[in-house]
Amino acid sequence: MLAKFSKHPSRRMQLERVEKGRFFNDLNETLLRTALASHPQLELLRVWNTEDVRNDCRGSQSWLNAIVHRCGSTICDDLLDPERLWSRQEVLSRPSPISRAPGVYAWYFRNLPPQIPTTGCTSMGEFRLLYVGISPSAPRDEPHTAAQIAWACRVRNVAGSMTSPKYSKTGLSTLVGKLPKRSRSDQETLGIPAALSLVGVRLVIVGHLSGTRIDGGALWLAEVPVVALSLRYDRVDWFWFTLMHELAHILEHEGSLDTRLVGNDADQHVSQVEERADKRATEWLVPPHDLQAFADRNRPYFSRSAIEGFADRMNIHPGIVVGQLQKRGDIPYSHHRNLLAGVRQLFTETE
Repeated sequence: MLAKFSKHPSRRMQLERVEKGRFFNDLNETLLRTALASHPQLELLRVWNTEDVRNDCRGSQSWLNAIVHRCGSTICDDLLDPERLWSRQEVLSRPSPISRAPGVYAWYFRNLPPQIPTTGCTSMGEFRLLYVGISPSAPRDEPHTAAQIAWACRVRNVAGSMTSPKYSKTGLSTLVGKLPKRSRSDQETLGIPAALSLVGVRLVIVGHLSGTRIDGGALWLAEVPVVALSLRYDRVDWFWFTLMHELAHILEHEGSLDTRLVGNDADQHVSQVEERADKRATEWLVPPHDLQAFADRNRPYFSRSAIEGFADRMNIHPGIVVGQLQKRGDIPYSHHRNLLAGVRQLFTETE
């Protein structure tokens, strides 16, 4: 557990803040003990201060470090005295021996990074424990590329410069089912960023980088949710499915960097988390029983007039219906492309 605090007296009373997109608690030991006192299941094992080795333009800053044990939990024991350590080569091998499950992971180092204080750090033979991190979802089959990481960093930087009210999960849950009706009008579509901002969600448009195949992402800046779209495909069906897919991640408080969501190059084998996001996005766009009934009535010939009539009844853009029919395999990706209107002209890359 780490809590950052500043030595500047004027800032000590500001206990929670966001600095360049990162969330901090400005605590001293007394405030930390006071906060933990209301949680009897938590035991403070150790607390100490370290100076920030990056102290330059940031001013005088220190870190308050604490080890807190939750009574009845064996997580700390497992991390501090593991049965074995896995090497970097083993972790990155395919298939990886590491369990594909969310959890808490510890990194032990043999070669210590320079300028990192290690006094008091837990040791296991020649290895030193320097970092503990939380993985809220199962690890990816493949690591992100440098270009994909660069795209995500750009998203974080842009989102960090934006402002929005406090996130309301209830507000987003109410809004999300109404959003597809905005697809009928360019003017209504243009209002989506503002509508999401009202419930505390920041929508960021960052252009697609060649070779990344990124469609969108759901990220968190502390407790601030961010939805990012690349507009890789200039199609109304792509825009709406990707938007709703990322909002599904946000409602589950998940983070995701999604590639190949839509089109004939879409991934066919995805995790349960992605399957759930796909399912919810589809349900929000077109009620499944209505779409199934429409398909049963018209299969195998789906005329333009039939698609447009069904879209009118559903109060959505006909391109969304085309996209869903293509995704289901009811029509080829080459059919009714003239209904897949573009959306890029409605949005400029977020600055």
